[in-house]
Amino acid sequence: MRPLTAGNMVQPLAAAGELQRDLQRDLTYDGLRVAEAKGNKGGRHPAVTAAKAAAVRATYLGCE
Repeated sequence: MRPLTAGNMVQPLAAAGELQRDLQRDLTYDGLRVAEAKGNKGGRHPAVTAAKAAAVRATYLGCE
């Protein structure tokens, strides 16, 4: 039997990390698909509404 070396101890940890990352990605995509099916859109709400942006543009362009 070969003695354990640092490389042999790191390999199972790397495999476990890869498995965790794949599982997290799959669960995230599943959740996004469920939310999309319910009609929810992910992400932050716009900080500036379209109406406010249009008013600022009109004011800016009107001041030239």
